[in-house]
Amino acid sequence: MKPIYFIRPKGVATALFGLLFIVTPAWVMTLMGAEIGAAGVVMMRLFGLALLVVGYGMATTSADAEISSLEALLTSMGDAVAVYFLIIATQTGVFNVLGYVLAAIYVVSSLGFLGCFLVATRVHGQKEAS
Repeated sequence: MKPIYFIRPKGVATALFGLLFIVTPAWVMTLMGAEIGAAGVVMMRLFGLALLVVGYGMATTSADAEISSLEALLTSMGDAVAVYFLIIATQTGVFNVLGYVLAAIYVVSSLGFLGCFLVATRVHGQKEAS
């Protein structure tokens, strides 16, 4: 399993969401069934900027790039926490059913990076053994 199969798609999706959060934060939240005020718009734009930068970095990763086991594990754990928060937000009515769709996307990403972690750990273990 090559890490690039998970890094690039996640990077593109992250950058696109970042761009949407910067350009149309209120519209994105309305789509999700939530409303935000002026302070929320500012925070969404700041968060969008962070997503855009991280997403760009991931999307432009070279095809032969390796991912450390720590990076893969942290990404998987972060995605798993996002799943938890999205499910809670959707169940409590903060988000509409699109919250579950977004949670499902994060589940796939979390499992993919967990697989990358397992592969990286096995490869690292084989290098130490030789």
